[in-house]
Amino acid sequence: MIVVYTVTTKGAVENARVRETTDACFNDTAIAAVRSWRFEPRKANGVTVDQEDIETTFNFVVNEDTTAQDFDAAPLKRYPPMYPERCMDDASSSETVLVEFDVTADGRTENIRVIDSTFSCLNGSAVSAVKTWKYDPKIEDGKPVARKGVQTTVTYEILSSTTPPPYRRVVGQRLNRVSSNLRSDKNPQEVLADLAEIEAK
Repeated sequence: MIVVYTVTTKGAVENARVRETTDACFNDTAIAAVRSWRFEPRKANGVTVDQEDIETTFNFVVNEDTTAQDFDAAPLKRYPPMYPERCMDDASSSETVLVEFDVTADGRTENIRVIDSTFSCLNGSAVSAVKTWKYDPKIEDGKPVARKGVQTTVTYEILSSTTPPPYRRVVGQRLNRVSSNLRSDKNPQEVLADLAEIEAK
């Protein structure tokens, strides 16, 4: 490539720009090199002057064969799962779900399955979270390939500084039942009666 620039009266480089190039990928490297140079300024009639439109030609040559380094799939974005409210009442303070999945050549997750779980109510939440994750794909011989059988443990924790009241579990179970009745199109009056009974107790 050809880089054009000005040398000031102080010997510094200014206004460096690429006039011609065969590969713009190297432009920034060449410009950075030129800007780091220092010159003995030009003199005309004994006075230092700016020297404009100096040209330098750069040749970038690969002298050795290069090989791409292989590496395993690495997470780019892993959003934490939502803790389903319906699961909280019966959950312990800490629950885990072991999930296994494959990472495609373009970094997506697929074939997500639960291998082990301390509380099955959380399984769907863990799988939904893993679906949104993005990875740097596995590289073999310089090419992205699928990575099978990636495993990760999703941990759910309930942090509380106070002991939950003794009626919390019962109320939670009854509310879950009411929610289920709503989804099954149960008579609204019966649902309201259930709520009134919960409130009274």
